[in-house]
Amino acid sequence: MKSVTLRIRITVWSALIVGSALLLMSCSAALFVYFRAIRELDERLNSVTEKFLFELERHGGESAKGWERHSEIKEWLPIANPPFFIEIARANGRLVYRSKNLEHNALPVLAPGFGYARVGHKRIRLGTFKQQGVIVRVGADLDRITEMARDLTGLFVTILPLLLGFVVLCGRWIAD
Repeated sequence: MKSVTLRIRITVWSALIVGSALLLMSCSAALFVYFRAIRELDERLNSVTEKFLFELERHGGESAKGWERHSEIKEWLPIANPPFFIEIARANGRLVYRSKNLEHNALPVLAPGFGYARVGHKRIRLGTFKQQGVIVRVGADLDRITEMARDLTGLFVTILPLLLGFVVLCGRWIAD
């Protein structure tokens, strides 16, 4: 049996090292982009809640007369496309407002902060905020973020064999 030549060993090792580094880099980049997008979405959810609570306080707080009317609440909430999933309740849990896109679905009751939930067949990012005797639950669809991460991963998977082919050719050239 013939031993492997130095040329083949250099080629294989360089392809393995560069391929591993590229795979690690591409996974890290996809995760970085995904979590960055989640953080930006959390900031948007927080901003929606802050705007609503500011308007509520400006109009006299949760003890103000008439603040629970749908028309009042809708004026205080931003218009977004795609729309946010929003529920507003009193501290005792009594529902005051539910956005139209929730239809007959209720947002899950989570501890204050951010988490993941399902509304029908949609996966959403949900922020739960409790302040001024009011509980605000604001959610946003994760389809765009998930699609972006999937596309980025697909791009890396497509390019990786091309880069490895290039590394193999360069490795053979260096070994000559």
